[in-house]
Amino acid sequence: MSLKDTSEILKNFAQVAAWLTGALFFLFKFLQGYLVVDMSATVVPSRQASSKAGTDYLVAAVSLKKGQRGSFRLHDARVLVTQGGVRQESRLGFERYSFRRTDKLLSINFDRLSSRVPTLNLAAGESMETSIWFSVGSDQPCLVEVIVMGTGFFSLVVGQWRASAVSLPVAEKEA
Repeated sequence: MSLKDTSEILKNFAQVAAWLTGALFFLFKFLQGYLVVDMSATVVPSRQASSKAGTDYLVAAVSLKKGQRGSFRLHDARVLVTQGGVRQESRLGFERYSFRRTDKLLSINFDRLSSRVPTLNLAAGESMETSIWFSVGSDQPCLVEVIVMGTGFFSLVVGQWRASAVSLPVAEKEA
């Protein structure tokens, strides 16, 4: 066998080894969850006494932070407040509004949600914050939960992220 034939055989083995190594790398990353959307959700409750006796205002500040891989399409986000077996639920306002064109400017149309592109998107490394308030009883703690659903671009898997926190009653000030 000539040197040329031997080098051709070695080159072919090296190419097959490179393809197999590459395939094993991507299989390993896939099994590790590399294609899972890397996102985090946090909720920070804040409670304040209202002017109505026995009632507090509870504000839930929600933060979403997208990791460094890929983009995220937000489909739904809700906050649940549970107090003494009673549950209140509210959607967070993550809907995409429509817009109108006036001359060369675009303006938000608050009267209509977008039907063509209904979801908000978070790019890699991007974050967003929003908040919502509830009226709760002032005598008991509340469990505040946020649940977020969405997909990565070109992903068929729907992801779900959750965060929770407890809000204690406002301590009465001593005279």
